[in-house]
Amino acid sequence: MDDQHYHATKVIIISLPIGKDDDSVILRVQKQKVDDVIYRIGRKAPMSRLMLDYCVRVCPVYGTINFCFSFNGKTLSTNSTADDLALVDGDIIDAWTHPMGGWLMSSMNS
Repeated sequence: MDDQHYHATKVIIISLPIGKDDDSVILRVQKQKVDDVIYRIGRKAPMSRLMLDYCVRVCPVYGTINFCFSFNGKTLSTNSTADDLALVDGDIIDAWTHPMGGWLMSSMNS
């Protein structure tokens, strides 16, 4: 028997609602220091569905972090779809955060 060790990994795929006449695509959302989240989403569904779900799952307190999402270096629009972006199964969407607060928030409250 060889000395190779195999590790099982737990993978959960979040399946968002898919329209009756819509195909789906499997996408991975990744962010530093956070486990990747894998989604099954309709090809015609707006990316806002994936973005909102991701924010709710990852953000400890709603509204305290502003997430941005990109694919191949381009920021995603909430209205764009997998078809618009020519996404295929296994594509990776990058997520990063901008903490809310500081100068912008203090100037808005004045």
